[in-house]
Amino acid sequence: MTLERFEEFITTENGLLENKLVCIENVMINPTNISSVVEKIGVPAKFMEV
Repeated sequence: MTLERFEEFITTENGLLENKLVCIENVMINPTNISSVVEKIGVPAKFMEV
């Protein structure tokens, strides 16, 4: 994924960070709270601290 495509996923039309869970490949992140990352695999979501 290019940086430009990644930025499209995590920003609003105004260029601000999204304040919602965004799924990028097998990971879900909240761009405004990047310390909370959820990895999506075949088992229930597991929260990981950064």
